[in-house]
Amino acid sequence: MTFDSRAFGRGGIGAILGSKNVKCVTFEGDSAPEIEIADPPASDVHREAATSDDLMRRQGTTGNTEFINDNFSIPTRYFDDYEFESIENIGGNAVEEKKYKKGACSQCAYACKLPTKDEERGVETEGPEFETVYSFGTCQGVDDIVDVMISNELCDELGMDTISAGVTVAAYLKSEDAFGDAELVHETLEKIAYREGIGDTLAEGTARAHEELGVDNYTVKGMEFAAHDGRTLHGQGLSYAVANRGADHMYGGMLGLEYSGEVDPEGTLGKAETLVGLENHNVVRDSGVVCAFGGDYLTDERLETLLDADYEELQEVGARTVERERHFNNKRGKDVADDNLPYEIPDLAEAVQEYYEARGWNDDGTVPDASVDSVAPADD
Repeated sequence: MTFDSRAFGRGGIGAILGSKNVKCVTFEGDSAPEIEIADPPASDVHREAATSDDLMRRQGTTGNTEFINDNFSIPTRYFDDYEFESIENIGGNAVEEKKYKKGACSQCAYACKLPTKDEERGVETEGPEFETVYSFGTCQGVDDIVDVMISNELCDELGMDTISAGVTVAAYLKSEDAFGDAELVHETLEKIAYREGIGDTLAEGTARAHEELGVDNYTVKGMEFAAHDGRTLHGQGLSYAVANRGADHMYGGMLGLEYSGEVDPEGTLGKAETLVGLENHNVVRDSGVVCAFGGDYLTDERLETLLDADYEELQEVGARTVERERHFNNKRGKDVADDNLPYEIPDLAEAVQEYYEARGWNDDGTVPDASVDSVAPADD
């Protein structure tokens, strides 16, 4: 957790710190840097874009929930289906009805935070975000937004990622034929946090728990799936398969291009070059601590201005970062066998090879020795 309702999320960093008995890391200081706006006209564009996006300010990331459901790309009842019949009960309008004030990161015009509460049931939280509506709503067959809010707040209080926790609990609900049982969901989250009863098994995550539960393993490289179903959005499916982090929708993010129709969601072949560029861009954006929701504003030219570098150079920095991550995975036994999906989409194996070729990697998914020498740390 970075503060009461924001988290790094996913990847297991919290678990690693916890294993080392690190409770928190704090920063203290009394000086403020002088910040010069590099491109004042661009700031005006940003402000205009943010203030004109009324849906984002009103409903945050949940604003497109119904659209995504209508596109048959929101996993439902632990991946038994692609759409949820009661989406209006937990979608953007339902969230907006529970929102009681505006919320924003410091000086941000988007103001996409979602401070929500329900006085009748005594819950106050921030969110849920769209991915939590998926993981604790559609994926679990839960159709009450207040139940999803309670799950969201429990995860914040207990320090658990909402996607991985929600999907893992959904796997448990499938094993118990208990979809829609929100009370069981909330009890199970407490058990996971304190490793009590079935919670001790579920705390290991879906990849380790699925055999005992008797359900399919819907993960990639051990990471539970985000929404934006790769069975419908095939380029996004390819992105899930090859991402160094596993089934992470933010790593490559073909979903935006496929939802908009700029890229045909059908098929995987011929999409590797686009995916490589997106991955390189996103890793630079994340390394620069730049919000992912300003994508329309953050053009290539503005990223150059922000980071004071040529965009081609930034793409190379991104490529080297992705390659170093891949090398880290290779050293721990990850290869082409791990760049896969638990479901079938067209031509995945061939598309993965196109991706390796675009990256200049070996056909077994490993980084060539020459590249290793250029990206590996000196003491590696």
